[in-house]
Amino acid sequence: MFSNSIAPSLIAGSMKVFDILESSAEELQQRLSSNVKLFRLGMNELGYKVLGHPLCPIAPIYLGDAKLTMQLAEEMMNYGV
Repeated sequence: MFSNSIAPSLIAGSMKVFDILESSAEELQQRLSSNVKLFRLGMNELGYKVLGHPLCPIAPIYLGDAKLTMQLAEEMMNYGV
C-alpha cells in the first residue's frame, strides 16, 4: 500500500485561492457575467449560433460542419485559447 500526502505548496496555493475568492467573490462574479455577455453577443454578431443558458460561462458554439469545427479549433489553439 502506498500513501502520498499533498505537497505543502499545493495547500498554501489552495488557501490563497480561497482567500481571494472570499474577499472579491462579488467582483469576480460580476466580471465573469460581463465577459459571458460580451462573448455571447460578439459571437452572435459574427453569425455563430451560441447554445446553452445565456448566463452560463460554458458556451457551446454550433457550427454545423465538422471540417469547419476542426479549422476553428486549430485556429483557437494557435491563439492560445
